[in-house]
Amino acid sequence: MKTYLPLLFILFALVEGCGVKAPPIPPDVVVPEPISDLQGRVREGDLYLRWSVPRENMDGSKPVDLVSFRILRRDEKGGCIDCPGEFKVRADLDLRRKDEYRQEQDIMSWKDKDLEQGILYIYKVRSINHWGYASPASNEVVIQWGLPPPPPSSLNGEGRDGAVMLSWEPAEGANGYNIYRRQKDEPLSLDPVNKTPEKKERYLDEGLQNEKKYLYVVRGVRFCGETDVEGKSSAEITAIPVDITPPSPPIGLIAISQDKGIELDWFPNEEPDLLGYSVYRQEIPGKDFHKISTEAVEESRFLDLSAERGKSYYFAVTAIDNSPRRNESSLSLSVKIKY
Repeated sequence: MKTYLPLLFILFALVEGCGVKAPPIPPDVVVPEPISDLQGRVREGDLYLRWSVPRENMDGSKPVDLVSFRILRRDEKGGCIDCPGEFKVRADLDLRRKDEYRQEQDIMSWKDKDLEQGILYIYKVRSINHWGYASPASNEVVIQWGLPPPPPSSLNGEGRDGAVMLSWEPAEGANGYNIYRRQKDEPLSLDPVNKTPEKKERYLDEGLQNEKKYLYVVRGVRFCGETDVEGKSSAEITAIPVDITPPSPPIGLIAISQDKGIELDWFPNEEPDLLGYSVYRQEIPGKDFHKISTEAVEESRFLDLSAERGKSYYFAVTAIDNSPRRNESSLSLSVKIKY
């Protein structure tokens, strides 16, 4: 008996010293946080829902093990938002089937079809994890569906300096217009370049890169309650912004007689797209200046080797940019010298 007592004390000590594991958290507790930025947008006569992918679970843990999104919709023919109604499952988006939705980084979008005019649609979305448990419902989005306007016609784009001026014919029933821009081999975004529907049939798209090709469409928008119902696209056109702004005229021109000719010096221009300079000379006061430099002068100096001793000359210079149009400044202030 004395032999077993120490062993019993050791056994009890080991049992008392071991930590007791906490019970496992049930999977229905670790669900994704609710979506809070659900939006509804009508593009080309189709309704798109957009929302951000949840980043955390309800308890703050990560990662969020998502397998699908459940879209719920309530149809109200009477247009009553506060009336009691039943949400029905409109779609279960399996994240393994990428043909059912569109994803740009963490933004999901889904298109609903076959909507009826005059019906009020209310949407909300739930995230589903791999255990099959759903998150709390998202914020609700209300869409008042109406007949989209027809596409605008005669879209025209005029290239300007760093911009494109667009104009088009009105679309019947449109209260405004959305303008979309893309580059070659790129799809159109769901978001127009204008922040709010343009009320006039013209739009100046600024902040563009000169000599770059842009493609445009315009869509009419009809205001249906709080919903902007957008119609189909106009015919797509191509427009190219053009650099039509010349450099500033050079300043500080001086002329100095040298053994071989007349040297001209001036302050260099600071334009980033400067190609060079052209040099002009006037031999008879009142006559036009004519260019004596055959190519663009890269440095802010020039030696006139054709001047004749004993004659008086007037000189002026211009600056030229490197755009395809080779925009040229006006003449600098002229300087007179007798060689």
